Amino acid sequence: MESDASETAPIKRAYIFLYGIIFITSQNILLSFISKIRLIYREICYDASGVRQMYSRIRDSRIDKGLSQKQVAELLGVSYKTYSAYEKGKRHIGALQLIVLANFYHTSVDYLLGRTDKKAPYPKGK
Repeated sequence: MESDASETAPIKRAYIFLYGIIFITSQNILLSFISKIRLIYREICYDASGVRQMYSRIRDSRIDKGLSQKQVAELLGVSYKTYSAYEKGKRHIGALQLIVLANFYHTSVDYLLGRTDKKAPYPKGK
């Protein structure tokens, strides 16, 4: 019986070694995938100056209307601090709030998100 245990020990160590390699390899693949996704996200969301395009359009629309951050925050039903964080890109703005802003500024959500350069809102469906 002692010989059986001593004969299987190297096999167990080999399995543990292989599992370790597989685990490390899969982690490296996952990390590589995540970093590629981050690069794509940055390309989509940020303009050349490093500011999130979506949030700069929200700020620019507010300024074009001559409104303060406090006024727009009241329109959205959020605090001034929250709205300020939206414009700086430190906080994500919700879909409902984007719709409210798009309607208020007479533009489309896609324009605010930076997906189009056309300011005109989409025609209403019948």
